[in-house]
Amino acid sequence: MADTLNNWKSRIQEKRKQTPWREFVKQIASWQPIVFYKYNWLVSRFPQTDRIGEVVKYSDYYSQDSALYLDWMEYDKELSFFENWQKLRLGLKSTNMINFFLSENSDYWDVVSKWKNVYLSSYVVNTNEDIVYSFWVKDNCSRVFNSAIVSDWSENIYSSLCVSQSYETFYSRYITNSSHIWFSVNLIGCKECLFCDGLENASYCIKNKQYTKEEYLVFKNKLLRNTDKFEEYYDTWTKKTSRHVASWSVSWRYAVESDNLENAHYPYRVIGWRNLFNVWWSEWNTEMYDVVDGWGPELHHVYWVNGVAINTEHAYLSCHIPNCSNVFYCFYTESCSYCFGCIGLKNKQYCIFNKQYDKETWHEKVNELFHIIDTEWMTWEFFPASVNPFYMNDTVASLIEDLPREEIVEEWYLRRDEEIAVDIPDWMEVIEVNALWDFESLHESGLVLDSSILKKVIKDKEWNVFRVIKMEYDFLKRYNLPLPREHWLTRLKDHFRE
Repeated sequence: MADTLNNWKSRIQEKRKQTPWREFVKQIASWQPIVFYKYNWLVSRFPQTDRIGEVVKYSDYYSQDSALYLDWMEYDKELSFFENWQKLRLGLKSTNMINFFLSENSDYWDVVSKWKNVYLSSYVVNTNEDIVYSFWVKDNCSRVFNSAIVSDWSENIYSSLCVSQSYETFYSRYITNSSHIWFSVNLIGCKECLFCDGLENASYCIKNKQYTKEEYLVFKNKLLRNTDKFEEYYDTWTKKTSRHVASWSVSWRYAVESDNLENAHYPYRVIGWRNLFNVWWSEWNTEMYDVVDGWGPELHHVYWVNGVAINTEHAYLSCHIPNCSNVFYCFYTESCSYCFGCIGLKNKQYCIFNKQYDKETWHEKVNELFHIIDTEWMTWEFFPASVNPFYMNDTVASLIEDLPREEIVEEWYLRRDEEIAVDIPDWMEVIEVNALWDFESLHESGLVLDSSILKKVIKDKEWNVFRVIKMEYDFLKRYNLPLPREHWLTRLKDHFRE
């Protein structure tokens, strides 16, 4: 039976090698939401659609294992495999957020593990603390604001993209093992750099020119008083300069340590190839093929996945699946192996559609199901658009590709056209973004922020509303940073726009 299963694995492998970039974005990245919704007194990763069953709190999701672990589910031969899968999904409750392992003291978060104090952020994994308005923060990072793709013990990062092993990095991109960096791109082992590009082991540089420490600090102190220019500097210098450093084909320094790359996005020592996105730091990645996220180490085969974790080993055509091995067409499992078409199980083995089998029966039935799938027109495709419960423009897909509404709707993906509903307490005053000047004043000691901004709701130029929270306010005050002028989601998306 193992030989038969290996045959199906090989079929999947060959199919996933052929995925075009645009299909990769639509099929895979559209299963990673970055927006939160509030309804029925619950904050959820899922919008209200008929493509998902009842949504409940994470704490209630696993309170009764019988709600997920089924005695039986009859396979309807009149329906396709994916229609049967969706039938199971609609019959089960769904967790409002995904929380892997131990996490605490956070309000709005999704796909997280071992974190503390996370707010309006997603994909924060492995012992991070104080993460606000950020995406994909991994491995012992702290105090990260308005940033994406931050990893490996980075601290005090603001409005930056792709930062690793760095400290005090602001409005910068592709920074590794560096500190006290402002408005710079593609630095390794640098310290105290302004408007620099492509340096290694340099210090006290401005636009790649070396200065004495005293000269540098005089210029830096003068420049950083122009707080109203920070966003302009980021747009006209950092983003413009980064275009020749990294593209959506091969990007970041670690990409050069990978073989057979194609459409990579920030990989690290990946041996196999294809579309990927964020792979992270594992030295033992082998084939992968689609991915989107990936964590590490020891991922090995993978073939289509969005969000894997330590010791994945094999993971085929599934979503999230931490610590899993040999799983097929599964969604959000944890420490499982040999599962097929399962949803939300923990610590289970040899299950099909959430029903338990013995080893031999499992292999027989999985072989039968693969034969059924092989005769259907969706052979070796991932979950079709018709069962995707997320709005395409509220997912990672919107970060990396501009997809027209017509294309999204025609292919049966969902798209949000209306504004996200926001609850504004009656006691909070709503102010226009232009009024923020009234809450900032420049003194000899630096920029001073009025703490009363914490009691205001801010409406940006696109009529989206947001707030400045205390954790964010304290960070801005500490580093003389200006108040944000755009909604947090706009800020996040802006990192991925050239």
